[in-house]
Amino acid sequence: MKIGINFSILILALTLASCASKKEASSAAAKDKVVYRTLTENERMEVDFLFFNAQKEKLIGNFGVAENLFLEIIKRDPGNALPYYEVGRTAIARQQFDRALEYSGKAAQMEPKNEWYLRLRIDLLRQTGRLEEAIPVLRQLVLLVEDQEGVLFELASVQADAKLYNDAIKTFNQIEVRTGPSPELADQKRQLWVKLGKPDKGLDEIRKLVDLYPKDTEFKLYLGQLYFEKGDYDNARKQFDEALAIDPENGKILLALADVYRAQKNTDKAFTYLQAAFTKPELDVDLKIQVLLTLFAEMEKNPAIKAQALALGQEATRLHPEEPKTWAMYADLLYHSGNTAEARIAYKQAISADKGNQKFTVWQQYLLSLLDVQDFESLSPEADKAVELFPNQALPYFLSGLAKNQLKDYSAAVSVLRSGVFYVSGNRELEASFYSSLGDAYNELGNFEESDESYAKTLKIQPHNALVLNNWSYYLSLRKTKLDQAEEMIKKAVKIEPKNPSYLDTYAWVMYQQGKFKEALEWMELALATAGEDKATLYEHYGDILFRLGQEVKAIEFWQKAKAAGMKSDFIDRKIAEGKLYE
Repeated sequence: MKIGINFSILILALTLASCASKKEASSAAAKDKVVYRTLTENERMEVDFLFFNAQKEKLIGNFGVAENLFLEIIKRDPGNALPYYEVGRTAIARQQFDRALEYSGKAAQMEPKNEWYLRLRIDLLRQTGRLEEAIPVLRQLVLLVEDQEGVLFELASVQADAKLYNDAIKTFNQIEVRTGPSPELADQKRQLWVKLGKPDKGLDEIRKLVDLYPKDTEFKLYLGQLYFEKGDYDNARKQFDEALAIDPENGKILLALADVYRAQKNTDKAFTYLQAAFTKPELDVDLKIQVLLTLFAEMEKNPAIKAQALALGQEATRLHPEEPKTWAMYADLLYHSGNTAEARIAYKQAISADKGNQKFTVWQQYLLSLLDVQDFESLSPEADKAVELFPNQALPYFLSGLAKNQLKDYSAAVSVLRSGVFYVSGNRELEASFYSSLGDAYNELGNFEESDESYAKTLKIQPHNALVLNNWSYYLSLRKTKLDQAEEMIKKAVKIEPKNPSYLDTYAWVMYQQGKFKEALEWMELALATAGEDKATLYEHYGDILFRLGQEVKAIEFWQKAKAAGMKSDFIDRKIAEGKLYE
């Protein structure tokens, strides 16, 4: 698309060129004793035309062509500072900074009272690291502009960057004479004194402010914080106490005092001030969250802090019930304190308060809290909501599938798990969990080929996943297929967890299906020896093995034990009633 030239800009530039041609010549003559001849009317028109074309080329990005035209103007009108300035600018566009310095310097020399020529010179000197050369030019600029304080600030900044810290302090003092004391100036000087290795002089700058404005709590608070940072807790507390006497409702001061007492290991006193601070609705919520995060990090090492953190978290939610971040923080505190039930409620509150701006991290913790209490009835629909809100996040799909497996809704589990595994990225453990759950669901649906394939994918990612090794082995034994593979897998699982009664039971059952009844008996006895109270399945399997070994009476005895322990298998009642083995 063709872009039209802005002729109003070009006309202005031409006017500047014409004016410069007259004015710069006299200025240069006064300074350098060089008198340039005055251009004739025709010569001035030719120079104006060249300038017009140079500006046009510059506007469309032809900097090389533009520069050559500006150089031609310099040849014809050497007393004109403006083309030197323009060559400097085109050289910057071409990343030719030495050339830019040369020509901008010439322009500033020819017209030392031109603010824009001086500013370009300063910028180039700073950009090329020639800080000390920039300082006299800045001093020159101070005399020309109305905003002298702004230029003085820039001068002090350059002096500081050049490590001329004493000079920078003097410049800040100049500004202070013009504008009066301020926290910004005092702090700038304090930092410079620190760099000079004189931190006490830096503190003096802030003390002056405090003495000058004795009722200003911000200055006292800042001075106290500086004392605190250097470990002078007594002087820090003195400043904070004085500030609190002036403004007893100031939550920041209360937090500062809490920090002092915490540093002095007086945790009870620190907590008293924290409690007081958290009752102040004006205290910024983010500051309260920062405090809670600090306590959260210390809860593991110091259990006594747990109760304090929970109390403060609860107060934050009471005072700021509309803030989702307070509920989320409180929920995290509850969750990591082991109070999963209340954490679940707090996470739900965070989600409810977070209208139109749902955060995945909060939803994630909420869903995990449902999983922790094994509330699969709630987890399934809530995970589905999370899938709708965060369709590119894999975890909600997995948790939805897991819950549906537990609720025996296997077809729905397969559907959501197959959709979600696509979004797993870089998390191999989660990917393995997807395939493991798919294996479980497919097995329950009788789709054994897909089940085996899913388990195989899990073990490819996690070859030492004992749970999957056990489950797949057990399902193969029930199907009486691939029993050699089943034996190989359960051997690995038992090697990983040699005292897991479920794995020992699976090993016994694989032996049983292979007709190795004596070996099966040995493994089942190991399983019974290591099992806890839940032995119903083990008793029934043990009875089956005994029956195969010809010990029918003892077999019935163990089937009865299985029944008494709550076993509800398809054949347990018939086995007991008829004294026969049914499979």
